[in-house]
Amino acid sequence: MASFSLHVMSKLRRSCEIPQSLSKRAMVLAGLAASGALDRIGERLHIRRQGGFCGLDIYCLLAVLFADGASTGIRTFWETHWQHMKEIAALAGRKWLASPAAVSRALSAVENELLRPVAGELLTGPCDVLAVMRHPAALHRDRLGAGVHVFDIDPTVTTLRHRALPEDDDLPEPRRRSEDTGKPGTSGRKRGDLPFRRMTVQHAGAGIWLGAQLSKGSGDGLEELKAALEVVGVWCQRLGIALYQAVVRLDGESLGGSRRGGVDSVRAGFEAARKSLRRTQLGTGWTPLPRWASADRSR
Repeated sequence: MASFSLHVMSKLRRSCEIPQSLSKRAMVLAGLAASGALDRIGERLHIRRQGGFCGLDIYCLLAVLFADGASTGIRTFWETHWQHMKEIAALAGRKWLASPAAVSRALSAVENELLRPVAGELLTGPCDVLAVMRHPAALHRDRLGAGVHVFDIDPTVTTLRHRALPEDDDLPEPRRRSEDTGKPGTSGRKRGDLPFRRMTVQHAGAGIWLGAQLSKGSGDGLEELKAALEVVGVWCQRLGIALYQAVVRLDGESLGGSRRGGVDSVRAGFEAARKSLRRTQLGTGWTPLPRWASADRSR
């Protein structure tokens, strides 16, 4: 009997199943697509560039990255899960999620004038924040049991360290992106340090960021405080509550260097915000803000 041999070669096909480690992230992205939030964001979030990923593609990647807590950076996340990016992108109607290099190129084309008008919607638009903020569990209670909304205004100064830029005839002209964000300030004491200031407004009970603002260097505390308090006033109007039903918490960074000067700055910020709210006519029945009084803690 003649003998023969049979050689069988198989090729491992890439599985289309999304792993368990990405299930929560995939559900968040699918929920955003089903609710129409991605369509609304795609209409307003624009990055002017020729070809490449658009602003919605970058948002989808960041939404997947932060959906289950960003324990790693974009590069590490991509290198770990790149083989499933096509399936996850399909949940949002996209062909592929942006790679770290594509994100870097897209961020270099971002213009503040196009991004700032949509920044608030990026923070609160994808979910029904009013329903969460109105829930009894999101309220703080005073000693009489009355519910109040607590807003945290927290400024933070971050310092960037400048390194030498690569220079070569084969490389494009080097450019520092941080020049559009920071400038020398009191926090940047070392050579090459470039600080910038971030002011955030957060609903303490719901844990939702309602506003964020970046300023170069150490920033202008009074102007940033005015803008943050205006955000609080706008959300009080959306919640349908009077201003006396909102409590604003500030830390020492907001009060400035001296106690007396800091209290004066906070008072000025509240007065400016109240005047701005009156000019915009945010509804009727608003209770005026109480006067500021500094407590004498030396007694």
